[in-house]
Amino acid sequence: MVSSYRGARPHARMGFTLVELLVVIAIIGVLVALLLPAVQAARESARRSKCLNNLKQIGLAMHNHHDTLNTLPYGQYGGWAANSDLPMPPAPGKRSAITWPVHILPYAEQQPLYDVIYTWCKANPDTASYSAPANVKDNKIQMYMCPSDPNAGKNDQEGFHGNYLACNGNTLFWDNTATLPKAGGMANTGVILVNKALNLSAITDGTSNTLLASETLVWPANDRRGRIFNSYQGETLFSTLRAPGSLVPDAQYSCGANLPTHMPCSAISSGANSINSARAQHPSGVMVLMCDASARSVAKTIDINVWSAMGTRSGAESLSAID
Repeated sequence: MVSSYRGARPHARMGFTLVELLVVIAIIGVLVALLLPAVQAARESARRSKCLNNLKQIGLAMHNHHDTLNTLPYGQYGGWAANSDLPMPPAPGKRSAITWPVHILPYAEQQPLYDVIYTWCKANPDTASYSAPANVKDNKIQMYMCPSDPNAGKNDQEGFHGNYLACNGNTLFWDNTATLPKAGGMANTGVILVNKALNLSAITDGTSNTLLASETLVWPANDRRGRIFNSYQGETLFSTLRAPGSLVPDAQYSCGANLPTHMPCSAISSGANSINSARAQHPSGVMVLMCDASARSVAKTIDINVWSAMGTRSGAESLSAID
């Protein structure tokens, strides 16, 4: 008799061995590590492009304002704005304390929002604009929000904060002299001033050589930088006295708590010597807007003498020196 037994049949293999699984996971990890920087770089490139576009929109609005009124806007105005004490107009009310980002809204296709703000301020001349209802002060204005700032679009108890500051020159904003405009007006060397609205003809260095605006970073809670209402010490203005991203603290009435090292700030209450430096989260540096409405990136390592010169309207610098 022939036996039908052929021997034990081997079990079918049902999956990966542990070693094979670990190899696959390791390969996936390597691929992710290779791809992640490229994805992050692509995202930052998109954010950077949006930021540059925002600055170009601001530049167009500034030029539309100039074409209509023959001047660039005032930096800040209202009875509580240091360096100003401006009469009305342009301030809609003595307690308005509002700034250039509000004033150029009609020239950036934002007339309805401007009308809401201006109408409320005019109807409430004895009430500070930062005490206005939410529909007046808390609107998130996309043109003023840089997507590279994780806190962009910040609102606090005194309203919206933007990521863009206009150039007030290469000096301190306020030196605490006894009379207004406290070293403001033409004593500040930039193009967006307090107590004085400039014509482009005052920019004798040339509009392509002179800064009009740059960036700042905003922080939760009571950090004043970028605040467009309750302007007092140049919250929407910056100076080229210090390099972009300087580790020397900005100086404002109040600063946020637990600030990161790239956002240093000293709270000075109502004291003198307030100042903001340009700051951004872009790896390449800060985005800037020139007075000819062009926008570009400037490295944080730029020579401080060149950077300082770019902040002045009449320092006789040449384009070759800036480039």
